[in-house]
Amino acid sequence: MQRWQSVNSRQMAAARRSKDFHYWAQLSGGRVELVQRAMRTSAVNVSSQWSRDWPKSPHKEHHHFMKRLQPVTDERQLRRAFAMFPSGVAAVCARIDRMPHGMAASSFTSVSVDPPLVSVCIQNTSETWPLLRERTRLGLSVLAEHHDTAVMQLASKKGDRFAGIEWDAGPHDCILIRGSSAWMEVSVFEEVPAGDHSIALLEVHGLDTAEHTPPLIFHASKFHKMVNSRIIDDDIFSGRG
Repeated sequence: MQRWQSVNSRQMAAARRSKDFHYWAQLSGGRVELVQRAMRTSAVNVSSQWSRDWPKSPHKEHHHFMKRLQPVTDERQLRRAFAMFPSGVAAVCARIDRMPHGMAASSFTSVSVDPPLVSVCIQNTSETWPLLRERTRLGLSVLAEHHDTAVMQLASKKGDRFAGIEWDAGPHDCILIRGSSAWMEVSVFEEVPAGDHSIALLEVHGLDTAEHTPPLIFHASKFHKMVNSRIIDDDIFSGRG
C-alpha cells in the first residue's frame, strides 16, 4: 500500500509521531511529499517486491551523544586548545640600516593564489613589527626542522636574535634564513585588527623552495619533525568545501 500526499510542517511532525505507518520525505516536482507505507502485518503482507522497493540508507546507523563543551574561562585554556592545531613556523626579516631585524611567527598560513597572498598574526605589543611593516620588501622563510634553536632566538626579546643564524640578503634588503624549506619576498598588502593581534596580509613577489627539506612543525607548544609523510592533492585542503 502506498499513498502520496502534499504535506506541511504540522503534518510532517504528526508523521514522525505515527505508530501505524513509516514515513519518509521525498522531493517530487518541487513539492515535499510523504510516502506512507503500512508496517503492521495485520494491515498488509510485506512482499519480497515491497522489501526491494524499500529505500535503504547509504549510511550505517550510529548512536549520537551530546558533546559537552567547556565555557571559555581563561587565557591558558584557550592557549591549550589553540596549540592542538599543528602549524609551520616562519621568520619575517629585513635589513634596516644595514642590520638584520626579524621575528618568528607560528601563525603563518597561505591565503590566496590570485593575488598571491600569505598571512601572519602579530601581537599588538610587538616592538619589531612596527620596524618591519615600513619596509618596501620583507623576507619570509618557512623554517626547516633543524631551525628549532633559531626560532627561539628570533622569538626572544633580549640579545642578538641573529647570532649564529646563517642568512642571505634578498632583493630590496629582505633577509632570507639559509637552509629553510621555502623563501618568499613579500610586502604588506593589508593589516586587519583582530583582538590582541593584527593579521598581516602579505603579497608574494618572488619565491623559491627546497622540496626535500622538511619544515619545522609546532604543535602542543613543542617543536616536532615530520615522519612518514605522503603526497596529497592540495586541492583537497584548499577551502573549497
